[in-house]
Amino acid sequence: MPEFDHEYTYVEGDRAKLRRVAWILWLSHNRGLWIMIAVQTVAFGLCAIQFDELLYLLGIPAMALFFFLVTAFRMRKAFWWAEPGREAAVGLDAGVLRIMDASGQLILRASTVRTVFWINEVMLVELKSKRRLMLLKPLMGPGFEAKLVAATSVAK
Repeated sequence: MPEFDHEYTYVEGDRAKLRRVAWILWLSHNRGLWIMIAVQTVAFGLCAIQFDELLYLLGIPAMALFFFLVTAFRMRKAFWWAEPGREAAVGLDAGVLRIMDASGQLILRASTVRTVFWINEVMLVELKSKRRLMLLKPLMGPGFEAKLVAATSVAK
C-alpha cells in the first residue's frame, strides 16, 4: 500500500470548484439528459400541432427547468467532504493509487484508469468503469499527474 505523497486541507471555494466541474460534466457527458430533452421537445411539439394550441410549447422550457432544478437540489449537499478545514491525502506507488479524505479511503490499481484530463483546476481521472474521480490541483502536489500517467501507461 502506497504512503501518502501529498496532503491538503480544503479551503473556502474548493467545494464550489468541484460543483462547477460536476455541472460541466453533467451537461456535457449526460446523453440521457439530451435525449430526454429531444423527446419532450418532439412530444410537446406534436401536442401543439395536434391540438392547435401553442401553449403546449411552454412545456418544453418547463420540463427542462424541472430537470435542472432537481439536479441543483440534489447537488446542494454534494462534495460535503470538501468543506474548509477538512483534510485529504493522495499517494501513488507501484501502480497503486491511494486517496483518503473525510468520505473514506479509495485504493485502486493504475490499470483501472482509462484517461486523465483537466477541467479548470480539477484533474479528472476517468476509470474503465466510466466513473470519474475529481482531484483538485493543490491536492496532488508537484509531479503527481506525470507519475499517474506513467503508471497508467505501464499498466496497460
